[in-house]
Amino acid sequence: MTINLPGGANLSLIALLIAVMFVGFSCADSVVDANADDDASGDTDSDSDSDSDSDSDSDSDSDSDSDTDTDTETDTDTDTGTDTGTDTGEDTGTDTDTDCAGVLEGGACWYLGVPGQNCTTVCSSHGGYDTATLTYAGSGGTMANCTAVLSSLGAGGIPSTIEITGYASGVGCVSAAWTIPSMWAWVSDPVTTEGGADADGSRACACDN
Repeated sequence: MTINLPGGANLSLIALLIAVMFVGFSCADSVVDANADDDASGDTDSDSDSDSDSDSDSDSDSDSDSDTDTDTETDTDTDTGTDTGTDTGEDTGTDTDTDCAGVLEGGACWYLGVPGQNCTTVCSSHGGYDTATLTYAGSGGTMANCTAVLSSLGAGGIPSTIEITGYASGVGCVSAAWTIPSMWAWVSDPVTTEGGADADGSRACACDN
């Protein structure tokens, strides 16, 4: 389109319009560039919450307690006790049988029978006949032993023993009622036997218990 103006004003007007248009385009382009720059910056949320709080709590507490307690206690308790006890007990050859219910004499257990009994009968309830009747207080022993046995047995009569030989029975050691009071007799002959007996004599008999 052509606008007619008086004189040469047409040319000047055209030049002015072109200038204005150029400036306008430049401004518009600047606005566009500015907006583009704004957009290019992106809606970058400036709130860039980058949590930089790094938990750097490193537990440097090292347990350096080393137990150096060493048990150096040594048990030096040495038993130096010496048993110096000497057994001085001597076997005296005397049998002290505690099972004896009678009287212990010369290592044997003694009983006093009643008149007329032999030693088999006397010892029947005391374990049986013991040969000490012959070897200790009888004809194979001594009159002193016979006296000791009758004394321990508490035999009645005269406490003085007599020796008799050639008697009718081998009664050995006996408390005899041949006299009043009774007398103690050691019959050395005949030989003392287990079965010997006298109607008036109480024999001293050795038994097993």
